[in-house]
Amino acid sequence: MAVAAHPRQAAAQPLDIPAALREGPVPATSGTGVQAMFVLSFFHGTPYNLAHARDILAGTSITPSFDEWCGPLPQVDFTNGTTVDSLGRSAPTTMCLPFQDPLAEQMHPCRPLAGLPPGRYSTHGGAVLRLRGWFAVRAAGTYTFAWGHDDGMAFDVGPVPVFAFADGTAPRVDRRVLRFAAPGLYPFQLDWFDSIGGALIDWYVAGGEHPDGDLAATGFRLFPTADLYPSGALPCTRDCRRCALPTPRCDYAAARCVACLDDRDCARGTHCENEICALPTLPDAGVVIDAGSLLDSGLDASLAPPSPAAGCACVVGRTGGAHPSGIAAMLGLAWALWRRRHRRSD
Repeated sequence: MAVAAHPRQAAAQPLDIPAALREGPVPATSGTGVQAMFVLSFFHGTPYNLAHARDILAGTSITPSFDEWCGPLPQVDFTNGTTVDSLGRSAPTTMCLPFQDPLAEQMHPCRPLAGLPPGRYSTHGGAVLRLRGWFAVRAAGTYTFAWGHDDGMAFDVGPVPVFAFADGTAPRVDRRVLRFAAPGLYPFQLDWFDSIGGALIDWYVAGGEHPDGDLAATGFRLFPTADLYPSGALPCTRDCRRCALPTPRCDYAAARCVACLDDRDCARGTHCENEICALPTLPDAGVVIDAGSLLDSGLDASLAPPSPAAGCACVVGRTGGAHPSGIAAMLGLAWALWRRRHRRSD
């Protein structure tokens, strides 16, 4: 706690984040969180540094793993119950890490998050976490990011390394001042690992430059859920599988693969209904189909019958005989032939 009470100073000069890194404008709807991937190492005390943690995430390490879990997280404020977060809080603000043993002795309470699997993780270490997604910058300017961590972690904005602490540590806080040239959605990746003992990872933000001072006194707050958006960069399902045909889209809230999320995911002439691309329900026989409304619904207008400007010319109930317009044409032709012969006789 004494270590956590004295945050490390931020870099002397703000790090410029170019507008070219933006994925797009800030959406009109609020964010719901980001995707995460959590892996348990087999051996206590591993991973022993950040590079080893990343090898475990990539599946290239010779160290086997117990379990892995993928899914959405609403914010970044996690612990294994051995310490409070960087603002001195425990549950309900601080959440329990995935696969945490509910029977393990803990110094501080943490709030179990719905959907996170329980397991045998406690103070024996071996945890690796990766978060990837977009964060919203709603106004251009300077911001200070702060991370409480035990053990190592790294934070990147797109391809730009912002901060990294590669080795094990007691709880500590590090900061970096970032300057954004334009508002928008920016891609990020946060990697964290716990080798053994205490575990903590949280993420804070404050407007302006705050290289030192107490977090609470200088206006830091947990990076808000409303500014975090999933990007699809990590596997979708809870067992860390990616989506493929015939269910290529990720339902981020449910952490499962579906055929569609909205009508834009479906072929022309179909629409998204209950996460399945379905044909529209055709009207009953005898109902007049308006071609304009069919066009609006995305259905091919060639399916609709033509609608003459003067209305329908058919006669209900006729099953045979000449059409009235056909009789008039025959009488006109006979009259023209009679006039021609009468002129010759004159």
